Amino acid sequence: MVEIRKLQDESAIDDLLSVIQQSFMTVARDFHLTRNNAPTNPAFLTMDMLSESIKKGLDFYLAFDNDTLCGCVGVQPGKKEGEFYIERLAVLPYYRHMKLGKKLLDTAIEEIINRNGKIISIGIIDENKKLKQWYLNHGFVEKGTKRFGHLPFTVCFLEMDL
Repeated sequence: MVEIRKLQDESAIDDLLSVIQQSFMTVARDFHLTRNNAPTNPAFLTMDMLSESIKKGLDFYLAFDNDTLCGCVGVQPGKKEGEFYIERLAVLPYYRHMKLGKKLLDTAIEEIINRNGKIISIGIIDENKKLKQWYLNHGFVEKGTKRFGHLPFTVCFLEMDL
């Protein structure tokens, strides 16, 4: 049985970094992302970048199968009052298609509701049609897309009103 726990200290941070990198590497391969053309993609996350995100208020919720870290999701306050971002929702390839992503998403939504959140925002690769449909199926609405000159893909912005 999978258990979700909030990251309380830095003891699991090495494993967290590994889960994020491994999980996003499949996407990086599918969309031909490299450290050169998409250095901010989570597949290329460094320990310094992860630690800095946590210091800036990104809270992580970790999914454990027994004692094995197999997924995570981050929750961070947004720029506007009542807005929150979901970041780095990641599930190791072996654990995919077992409803773990949904469990992590539900945990993030519950946490945001507990923090009096009113809106959840997320940005994804627009060309990742499967992932986009997954979020749409779970109550998100597309709010627009934007092409950034430094990225080799279009970013799709999705939101959920609570």
